[in-house]
Amino acid sequence: MSCSNKTLASLVAVACMGNALHIYAAERIEMNQIRDTEELWLRISINHQSPEVAHFLRSGLELYAKGSDLERWRLALPTVMPLMHTDEAYYPVNALRGSVQELDFNAQTLKLQVSATAFLPTSQDTRTSPNAPTPTPTGAFLNYDLVGQQASQNSAASGLIELGVFSTAGVGTTSAVLRNLQAQGNITRLESTWTYDVPGALASVRVGDAISRSGAWSLPVRFGGLQWATNFSVRPGFVTFPLPAMSGVSALPSTVDLFINDALRGREALPPGPFSLPNLPVVTGEGELRLVVRDVLGREQVFSERYYASPRLLRSGLSDFAFQTGYLRNNFGVDSNNYGESFVSSVYRRGVNDRVTAEVSGEVMPGQQTIGVRCTALWEQFGVFTVSAAGSKSARGTGSLSAIEFERQSRHFGLNLRLQATTEDFVQMGMPRDGRASSRVSEARMGFPLHGAGTVGVGYVDRRNHDQSEVRIASFSYQVKAGPGSLLLSAFQVENREGQSRTDRILAVTFTLPLDGRTSMTTGAQRQTDQTAADIQLQRNLPVGDGVGYRVFARSGASPWLQAGVSAQTAAGVVSAEVANFQSDTAYRLSAAGAMVWLDGQGFLTRRLNESFALVRVGDYAGVQIYADNQPVARTDAQGFALVPRLRAYDRNQLRVEQADLPLDAEISTLEHAAVPYYRSGVVVNFPVRAVRAAQFRLVLDGGQSPPPGTR
Repeated sequence: MSCSNKTLASLVAVACMGNALHIYAAERIEMNQIRDTEELWLRISINHQSPEVAHFLRSGLELYAKGSDLERWRLALPTVMPLMHTDEAYYPVNALRGSVQELDFNAQTLKLQVSATAFLPTSQDTRTSPNAPTPTPTGAFLNYDLVGQQASQNSAASGLIELGVFSTAGVGTTSAVLRNLQAQGNITRLESTWTYDVPGALASVRVGDAISRSGAWSLPVRFGGLQWATNFSVRPGFVTFPLPAMSGVSALPSTVDLFINDALRGREALPPGPFSLPNLPVVTGEGELRLVVRDVLGREQVFSERYYASPRLLRSGLSDFAFQTGYLRNNFGVDSNNYGESFVSSVYRRGVNDRVTAEVSGEVMPGQQTIGVRCTALWEQFGVFTVSAAGSKSARGTGSLSAIEFERQSRHFGLNLRLQATTEDFVQMGMPRDGRASSRVSEARMGFPLHGAGTVGVGYVDRRNHDQSEVRIASFSYQVKAGPGSLLLSAFQVENREGQSRTDRILAVTFTLPLDGRTSMTTGAQRQTDQTAADIQLQRNLPVGDGVGYRVFARSGASPWLQAGVSAQTAAGVVSAEVANFQSDTAYRLSAAGAMVWLDGQGFLTRRLNESFALVRVGDYAGVQIYADNQPVARTDAQGFALVPRLRAYDRNQLRVEQADLPLDAEISTLEHAAVPYYRSGVVVNFPVRAVRAAQFRLVLDGGQSPPPGTR
């Protein structure tokens, strides 16, 4: 066999080596190897998208587009050999899927129509991205809640205080309750904890007093020690359970409307091509998704599917864990430092896939060990099933726990069933040493709407103990909109079979009427066994900013009761006064709640700080209104400072100043600022404002005319 040269147009080169035949795919074609090639600059529009100018090559009747431009236009590169020019790869336009070209040489324009599958897929995720927290300076705060009351010529004074210190290393708090302040007084420590959040790991470390994170079958307990656990709250908006997704194809630029249970929930613009909308923000339970895709020519496509979303599940691959060790806390609120037995416990959950979540947890104490597992599975046609099992070993012997639960939530009804059983020797952390778990617990709850005529809820609990005692609770409720208000009917029956059986029945009716955004009136009546009572209440809540609230309450029946109170809220805190009369005995109460803060070298009095906060400075201007999420919350003091409480940790809190409160000679670079504070910490937000000196004048010539433009 003799060797021969092939033309470049054949795209392959053939060579002979001995008896072997080798075929080499050509990697590229150089432009100078093709005759009659010219460069063009054309104004191109693709599937009616906004036109732009791009560089092309033309050889005969064939147009070549730059590969980097095709990628920028989200077009998949053709699987053909490119033409190389100035180290750039050019691909034939007619090799694109469904390519239809309309070239106007006079206008130097190219209208290109391609198939929707020629585009690369797009994905628009609705999940929120994490916020970068604002740097935290070192500071401290002291919360206080002081109460003084007098009744039957007996007076008492008490209080609750909490001291907090924060920095870049976290936040530490310690709290205590104060009793008998009018006499010698005593202090009982409550909790002392240092918390360090790790937003990148979605976790937190707590050292000191904490509440254990428990598994499905275990009990939460107070303890002192160390806890390392998942904390999804460090990323607001982070959804832990699986969310549905929808996809489709659109050949032209389009808008998509998302309907969830027939309610419009969002609208997005889509480029042409295949698209995917993952993690759609749906309502939990069963529902229906519908996408209406409308292109630039007005044509519509409708995609619909049913879904089931449950917070009992974890997304595929997502983990949730907690590890804690230390000493159990005894007599919390009574003793300051009463710690008992040591323990180690942990729980680990993981989304095996979007339909199955598995959990394993365990507890170890001196002479006692317990371990358990749980599996939660979604069966979309029915609902969510959860199966739990645990076993324990102690001086009593070995014991076991088993439980099964079913949940179904939809627009038409909600149902929850649960059955748990334990053997007599089963033990777990948090249970008294001589205590016994209930031998069987049966629970059932269901709620359903009555087609615009209100909502019904029913419930039943049957708890049986190993000593043969039993408690049964049945409940019924019906709520309906009644004019501008709402009417609630509720009934309970409690049957206690221990020794001498006893049955209590309670029937109540309540009507609530909102009078405005902060004021409401509530009236109702209750009958329990052989006693009947009626009450009425008028309440006005405190505003977000400064203002006054009040509450007036009256009850008739066998035990008449009158109560009235008023509260005044300022930037420095809340002061309340109350008076009550019960069975001819009158009592009075005065209380004050607030906080003292030290931040950025400044000291302030403010409202009680249970959340994060910000110190805002607006130059040296006093009386400037500060808004948080468009709600008035504070005004600057004589030095231009204002303390803004109740900010959401790790979330974007939009702070704004009122421009009308600034003088005309004040120049401010921005009126809004987003603050992202750490957990229970303060941030400093500075609105740079400076005073400017401006003047306006008019230059005229001797004759009174203005000089022409450009005059020097």
